[in-house]
Amino acid sequence: MPRRGNEKPDAESTVKAVQRRFATPVPCVTDLDELNTLFRERCETERGRTVQSLFGPFEIATRFAEDQNAAAPLPGHRFDPCVIHPAVPVDKYQTVAFDTNRYSVPRPFAFQMVSVKGYIDRVVIVSQGQTVATHLRSRERNTMVLHPLHYLATLGHKPGALDSAAVFRDWKLPEGFAAFRAALEEQHGRGTGSRQFVRILQLLTEHPLERIRDAVEACRQAGLIAAEAVVRRAQVLAAIEATTGHPPAPLGSVTVPQVHVPLPDLSRFDQLLRATDSEDVTNSISLTLSSDESALKSPVSVFFT
Repeated sequence: MPRRGNEKPDAESTVKAVQRRFATPVPCVTDLDELNTLFRERCETERGRTVQSLFGPFEIATRFAEDQNAAAPLPGHRFDPCVIHPAVPVDKYQTVAFDTNRYSVPRPFAFQMVSVKGYIDRVVIVSQGQTVATHLRSRERNTMVLHPLHYLATLGHKPGALDSAAVFRDWKLPEGFAAFRAALEEQHGRGTGSRQFVRILQLLTEHPLERIRDAVEACRQAGLIAAEAVVRRAQVLAAIEATTGHPPAPLGSVTVPQVHVPLPDLSRFDQLLRATDSEDVTNSISLTLSSDESALKSPVSVFFT
């Protein structure tokens, strides 16, 4: 809102002015990034607008530059645009409360005191200055926002929860995982196969999902239906990525270039044979002449009796 003399606009009138100029009509965007881009473009356009005041017209960009020169320097750290709830307890279900909802944390942080930072789009849980969990912020009320990776340690002791707990039933995994689990249970039995599949899922705490997906697919195609085979394959893929700096190409993505090899022309060998015969004759004549010349040049001894 433009200033008029020493008049200072109140916060409510400023918000209304910003809403009228930037959010009327309501912007139609898909996410916050697009909304921020739209607002930035409108702010850049607003810099060139001329405002009428009691002291005459002025351009917003000029007045903004004057305000910047008179303002105090920025602090050394960036402003963290969130609501912070410090010293929030984690319950036995590995969840912590924020804004009527509960969000999960990894097993080692159960029964501990953590800080919860609520941003406009996400919830970040911090323990001793370290981020231990990040969730998309839920707009519902009285809901549980759980991440399956946070409960994999418990799943090792209770593999039956893989089919009974909602956090695992609703887990969207690549299609190859379900097929590999079925192969494990068929080859090793339902109980042992489920435990081996849990071992494969626990690899997701150490490796990205794409790497485990490629390891599972490689073992399936090779007929290595065992959790230990997937573990070794994941370690190999991790070593390759550490050496080359990028993940190896997945199976089926490598294409062999088509190379056309023309059939040989056998008539060329006849030319080589004819050329070889003529060279042999020429070489034999040369050798004969050389021998004759050498004989003529060698000294002759005559013995008289």
